[in-house]
Order: sequence, then C-alpha cells, then structure tokens
Amino acid sequence: MGEQDDLNIDVSPGLAANQRRWERQDYKSALTLLLDDGRNYPGHTRDVSLGGVYIIPDTPGNLPECGMFGHVRFASDHDSLVFPCEVVRVAGGGIGVNFHDKQASFGMFITHDMMLDLLTSINNSFAASMDMGETLQISVDHIKNYLQCEAASLFLLENNDNVLVCRACAGPVDITGMRLRPDEGIVGRVTQGSEAIIAHDVRGDSRFAEKVDAMTGFKTESLLCAPLVIRGRVLGALEVLNKRGSGLFVGHDRVVLTALASATALAIVNARQAALHVNDEANRRA
Repeated sequence: MGEQDDLNIDVSPGLAANQRRWERQDYKSALTLLLDDGRNYPGHTRDVSLGGVYIIPDTPGNLPECGMFGHVRFASDHDSLVFPCEVVRVAGGGIGVNFHDKQASFGMFITHDMMLDLLTSINNSFAASMDMGETLQISVDHIKNYLQCEAASLFLLENNDNVLVCRACAGPVDITGMRLRPDEGIVGRVTQGSEAIIAHDVRGDSRFAEKVDAMTGFKTESLLCAPLVIRGRVLGALEVLNKRGSGLFVGHDRVVLTALASATALAIVNARQAALHVNDEANRRA
C-alpha cells in the first residue's frame, strides 16, 4: 500500500491480543483529526484497520508529534461521530493514530460504510451491464478484496438444479466452468441446507471436496460459504477461501458474506428478468 505500510499501527489497548482485527484496507473517507491542544487536521483516510487509521491531511506540513491525544471526527453527515485517539506515527506525509476504544466502534463503523459501498457497487454493476459473466466476475473480485481473502468463487445451480457450475472466480487459479454435483463439497452442503458454513480447517472436514485442490494445485486451508437465496429459492453459493495473514473467518465475516450473497442473488434474478424482457421485445418486433 505504499509508505503507510511502515506504520505498524497496533490494535487498540482494550482488544485482546488473540482477538481478530480487520486487515488494513485502502479506503478514502473525509474526516478531521482534532487534537487536545486545539490543532486540527482535515483530511481523508488512506488505510484503515479495526484499531487505527492512517490520515492524509488536506494541507501538507506542520504535522503533529507522536504521543498527542485527540479525536477523529467525520465530516458532513457524520459530524456526531467522534472517536478518541492517540498519534502513534508521523511518516510519509500522513498521520497514524490508534483508537482508545475497547469496542472498536470506529472499525465497525468504517467497515459498515465499506460494506454499503460494496453492495451499491455490485448492484450498479448489474444494472449497467447485460453481460452476466462480466458482472459476476466484477462482483467476486470486489468481495474477495473486501473480505481480504486469497480466493473467491461463485457457483450457480444449473440444468434443473442437477449441477453446480462455477461462473466466476478470483484468485491464483481459474476454476470457471468447474462442475460439481449439487450435494458435493461444502458448496453443495450450503446449497442443500440454505445456511452459511465456516470451515476453519478443511483438511479435517469431511464435507470438503478435495478434488478441486487436486485438480488446480491450490491449497485451501479455511473457507466461508454462503447460499445465494432469493424468496426461499437457492440459486447457488458464494465462497471465499483462506483469510489473509493466516486469520480465521468469524461470525462477522459470515454476516457480511450472507448479506453480500443475498444482494448478489437479487441482482442475478433482476438481470435474468431484464434479459428475458429484452429477448421478448426483440422477438415481438421480429
């Protein structure tokens, strides 16, 4: 990510050392750093974690010293949201701060904002393109990056729900077109049971379909899979593999992927209906 990678921002003091924290992510959002001595630094975030943030001031120069305390406040419609913090690093023209907040409310707030942005992006992609394959690929790329995973894939039930076909994937290997039985692997279990599944160690999980790794050379260590469900009907499943940094998928990841899968399922149905409408209109005019 550039110079801010040197910040090594620590987790907030109140968070247990073994508690999962968000990987730092590039994200721009307007805010102001207000120091207790009266100085303020309007700017935007360039790097975000659950316990800290890297701020790029709008006006360069005269940066604060490490050890200064203050608050981060969001601009415009987020004026009422303030987060106590301490300056822990000044480098690369930016300011690194840690939050003094045991509940990690800043991290939860910013990642909620990022999730809404992602949902909007996915819906806009489907609305702007009639190319289902391209749109699914864009969506899977976004989801992989958002959840900080090594790989992601989207399987759809086809041929009267008799086969699962990978229609989009992101990661080091391409499994687009791979076919599984509707009950095969964790993807099959998810589509059969209509509930998300977390597998922390797939090597000890009998539900895992090892043939996929055997065919591709990819090494799956952990995964999270959620069904694509719309009005009670399962269309397929969305799967993410291997949390970066040897992290584990947790309940919040499950909630996020389930929401993203629901939004993707709705977008798929709408895109299919739009395509049928276009075809019907073309046939009517022929």
